Amino acid sequence: MSNYQQQQIEKLNKKLGAKFRVFKGIESDILPDGSLDYPDDILNSFDLIVASVHSQFRMNKSDQTARIVKAVSDPRTTVLGHVTGRQLSRRPGYEVDMEKILKACAEHGVAIEINANPWRLDLDWRWCARGLEAKGK
Repeated sequence: MSNYQQQQIEKLNKKLGAKFRVFKGIESDILPDGSLDYPDDILNSFDLIVASVHSQFRMNKSDQTARIVKAVSDPRTTVLGHVTGRQLSRRPGYEVDMEKILKACAEHGVAIEINANPWRLDLDWRWCARGLEAKGK
């Protein structure tokens, strides 16, 4: 999203007042060390950040989990995108400790994307209830 787009959204939000709000959002790549791929000044300019893994799918389970937990611990992360990276008929999901990820998301108030695209079906439906349970703890 360009600075111009952000300025236009701010103008629109001022015009609409409390009636309606347009959020400024971006998807940010979770780097192998768990940091997000944009500099702080860029990340700080958004209302909503979807953090997602887009590379290094073959990390071991412990490292992949730690990577994602670190990303959802960033206070700017709003949503964890495609939590397993699975793409049907293309690649299996990466190995993660879903319990640790759900706990971290609940602790930091991060939503988890349920990607129902037929080529993804990324999050097994049984984890949805566990995520809600984690939030309640």
